[in-house]
Amino acid sequence: MKKSIILITLTIFCLAAQARVFYQKVTTDLTDWTGEYLIVKEVDSIQTAIVFDGSLTDLLNKKNNTFRVPVIDASVDEIASDQKTDAATFTIARQADGTYTIRSRSGYYIGTEQADSASLTTKKSTPFYHHIRFESDTTTKVLIESLNGGVLRYNADPESDRFRFYAHGKKKAIHLYKRVDT
Repeated sequence: MKKSIILITLTIFCLAAQARVFYQKVTTDLTDWTGEYLIVKEVDSIQTAIVFDGSLTDLLNKKNNTFRVPVIDASVDEIASDQKTDAATFTIARQADGTYTIRSRSGYYIGTEQADSASLTTKKSTPFYHHIRFESDTTTKVLIESLNGGVLRYNADPESDRFRFYAHGKKKAIHLYKRVDT
């Protein structure tokens, strides 16, 4: 009996030790985008990712609302899960009408109320609604479009250096890395 308990305990411990959490780049169109994500602008070398920091509170719209992380395996497009990346996530939730809400880990919905200007508005209790799909010219760049027309992008200009909603075609496209628990 004692050997059985030890064997069962050891087996459970080994299975738990094999569990792995990471963020995987979305490379195929999804029928439902619901999940936990890192919003990312990949650096040209694709060895580094600039992450939109969802841990920020009312400062989500500030200059340098980002941090950099290594892409741990560029051949499979993974970013490691750790305390900093896990705190930076955004939860995307599908609504009954097929639109999506995006909420930062800090509890703020993100969106824009001004389609033709650079902006990012945050609200604690009132969501913004978006459409999500891949851009037409690529299979890995994601288009998050507010219902009023603004598109979530990354601005690499040193004077700005931030994620915000911009008019179509302006600034750098983004990628989504979805949380995977194995």
